[in-house]
Amino acid sequence: MIRLLILSLALTTPTWAAGDHPLEAPLAAATQNARAAKALGLVYDDVHGLYGGDRYTLAGRVLTHVHQPRGGQPPIETRVTLTPIQLQELAVLLQTQALWDQREPERKPRPDESRARLTITADGASAQVWEWYNDLAANDRLIRVRALLDRWSDGGAP
Repeated sequence: MIRLLILSLALTTPTWAAGDHPLEAPLAAATQNARAAKALGLVYDDVHGLYGGDRYTLAGRVLTHVHQPRGGQPPIETRVTLTPIQLQELAVLLQTQALWDQREPERKPRPDESRARLTITADGASAQVWEWYNDLAANDRLIRVRALLDRWSDGGAP
């Protein structure tokens, strides 16, 4: 019984009350201050072993996009340097969507189902959230981050 309780506690991701998560203050600062925005780190990953996908990594102002085509083809990598305004736009999106808060409930995956994961770091705080890839559009949270990063990595204007 105790093992079951410990396991259920380990699998439960807390839902944070407004103002409680350690990422909230650094993200709020990043929306207002270009220097704070440069301290953001981010990894978005929806790569599936069979179907490929995308991985975006933000370190400093450099956004790296690795597209893994379906069927084990060689990956395609692009790098762009983001402007301070773009970093602040990203911080606003992360903050308004409360992307430190895991909302998708845990369950067993369906056949061939995969997760899209987002890891955010700022000022020593971090959070990882995920959504089932097939539910990205319905959830309308991680897909917004992916769309913004995709626009920038393809040379889109800020």
